[in-house]
Amino acid sequence: MARRHGPAMLLRLGEVPTLVVTSREGAREVMKTHDTTFATRPLSSTMRVITNGGRDIVFAPYGDYWRQLRKIAVTELFTARRVLSFRAIREEEVAALLREVGEAAAAERPVVEMHALLSALVADSTVRAVMGDRCKERDAFLRELDRSMNLAAGFNPADLWPSSRLAVRLSGAVRRAKECRDAIYGILDGIIQEHLKRMDSGTDQDDDLLDVLLRIQKEGGLQFPLDMDAIKSVIFVSLLANRLF
Repeated sequence: MARRHGPAMLLRLGEVPTLVVTSREGAREVMKTHDTTFATRPLSSTMRVITNGGRDIVFAPYGDYWRQLRKIAVTELFTARRVLSFRAIREEEVAALLREVGEAAAAERPVVEMHALLSALVADSTVRAVMGDRCKERDAFLRELDRSMNLAAGFNPADLWPSSRLAVRLSGAVRRAKECRDAIYGILDGIIQEHLKRMDSGTDQDDDLLDVLLRIQKEGGLQFPLDMDAIKSVIFVSLLANRLF
């Protein structure tokens, strides 16, 4: 198609205009010369629901709000010192994995399902780093995360025809995305309340990422106040990204 139509093509996927660039020069224009113009990630119908309208750092529109979240991530959430502080969590989870494999070997089980064990290892390590402890509703939480991931990655007619109510109703993906988001936000609400109680009692030590976000919210002074929906969106998408990669 590039040989026939040139190095830059504007396609319409349903109602969505899509620019296809196939040359190095065109890629340089998009990625370097006009990078700020193309910096905002487009939100599909399902991702708009899942990310609560792009309140997180990944899908927030490029601008002052995104720069504020990026500054928080760089200076507070993912500093070298904080990442290093999660080492004990990783070591504990790896030790737990090895114990489980050892117990399976001692029981002479012919097959050990490593995929499930490794998935649990990554999930538990990430959840503990983000929220301070294993999630009491881990299975339900991870199930909804996986559902959200599948909805975001799958084909959805409403993403191609966002203005069509018929496409939205027939696909059902937007409705399922709302169900996933509400279920996860419900679990996060309980976790946040536990953290707030510990903060009020003075026993919370700012050890995990949720603690940091709640502290920043309490301190205030931001151009864009960090409300609970923004905090939940940041946590949700951080965990979702971990499941993707």
